[in-house]
Amino acid sequence: MKKSRKLQFIILWLPISSFCFCFNFLSIDIVRAEACSDREINSYITKLGNTNEWIFTVAALKKCGDRAVKALSQELQQKDENIRINAVAALGSLGAAAHSAIPALSVTALADKSPVVRSSAAYALGSMGVAAESAVPALTVALQDEDRSVRSMVVSAIGSMGAAAESAVPALSQTLRDPDRTVRSNAIYAWAKIATGWQQKAATLSHLQLERDIRELEMALKIIETSQELFPEAEVALLRQSSQILKSHRYPNWSENGLKLLSQYRWLPIGVVYIATLASFWSLLLWQRPLWILGINNALQRYSSIALPGFSGRMKLPINWLVLVGFFHYHPRVLNAWFATQTLDPQTQQALAQSNSASKPTDVPLLEADSVQKYAKAIAWECIKQTFQPAAVKREQLLSEIGAIAGYDTAKIYLEHLEQNLGLLQAIGKAQDKVRFTHDLLAEYLASQYLVELCCDNENNWRKFLARVDTVPDCVAMKRFLLSVRDCCMALQATVKVPSFVTEELSQRAGIAQKSPSQIQAV
Repeated sequence: MKKSRKLQFIILWLPISSFCFCFNFLSIDIVRAEACSDREINSYITKLGNTNEWIFTVAALKKCGDRAVKALSQELQQKDENIRINAVAALGSLGAAAHSAIPALSVTALADKSPVVRSSAAYALGSMGVAAESAVPALTVALQDEDRSVRSMVVSAIGSMGAAAESAVPALSQTLRDPDRTVRSNAIYAWAKIATGWQQKAATLSHLQLERDIRELEMALKIIETSQELFPEAEVALLRQSSQILKSHRYPNWSENGLKLLSQYRWLPIGVVYIATLASFWSLLLWQRPLWILGINNALQRYSSIALPGFSGRMKLPINWLVLVGFFHYHPRVLNAWFATQTLDPQTQQALAQSNSASKPTDVPLLEADSVQKYAKAIAWECIKQTFQPAAVKREQLLSEIGAIAGYDTAKIYLEHLEQNLGLLQAIGKAQDKVRFTHDLLAEYLASQYLVELCCDNENNWRKFLARVDTVPDCVAMKRFLLSVRDCCMALQATVKVPSFVTEELSQRAGIAQKSPSQIQAV
């Protein structure tokens, strides 16, 4: 009885083993011997319709490489649905070897009118894995397909690409609400594959990427929790685990990262100590001796054009800013301390007394502050423009010039307001026919503002002004005005866009720019 059973087993085993041997022989040795001419490739494609020869035909096409893939891609344009189905199925069986057919599968096959072709195209793209990453946008659109089998296969294809398909995540989350059970099941499987990919590279993600991935994963989990009974528990648990792991990378080991940063940028602690030390020193000096800061800053201003080493002389930085004192010299404590040391001349004191007097005239016209300032600037410029230093100008000449703003009568009203009510102007001369500002610094400041607003970003106007400056004899008063113009250029740079060369040219003409290399070496 036992011998008969052994005999039956041998009789069954021999044909099976013979078939396997013949299959291996035919699919490898014989195919290798075949040439891959266009005629033979077309012959193989024709045989795809024969299910009995499918395995051998696909093996033969695989040996033909890219030429066969190209021919199969062209078959996607055929009118016969069966031919298109066979071509797409063959490409899917070739796997990653058919990567050159990705454009045809994405554009043509996924948009085919046959749901079988569309579903097979999604399967073919999924069989290529990460190699088909470029097809993710087309697959994302296909998630809206009306056929459930197509949607199911598209979701599976996206899942096979893992984290490489993260651009499809928002649309993939919506498939978790799909009415078809298979689509939902494939969707959570795809989500698990993508989340696992994120989890594996979490340590290398930037903070923004990590936060984005966590946000997308949390949104998917919220959708799942609303209908948790519809999803496999194992996949849901895997998603939650991935979410926890991603969140654990939100706050890395700061000590290790800090040491790593210091090893990469060894100059960083030196820079921090340098800035902290100087900032503390100037802050202490600001509190105890604010005027010292002003003196030190003024002393260092002549070295404002020192070239930094390592920049081929192209980058220059003022020494007062390099040692950080430049950040403190305009502090209110410094300005208040300086103002307290100034002694005003009698004319200025009289002007201040008049402007601050409680018993003001009752007939003072109600003039807008902006208009008063506009006329004050124009008058200041008329008093300075001849020699670039404050001077007296004839009243009638002044009225004719500023009358262009809003008429002679209006100009006369503002002139009298500045002279009689505000005390900023005074009449001089025997006939009292000339006018000048009561304080030269105020005239220079207002004229500087007028000039900067007049020239603005016009390079040609600035060059004309600088050319006029070069024709005026050098004097201390003119340098003071040029410094005032330079300061206005720097202060109004954000609004008037003064050309970059203007401040440097003004500094040179005012005598504060660095010109001599020996002075640089002396530092």
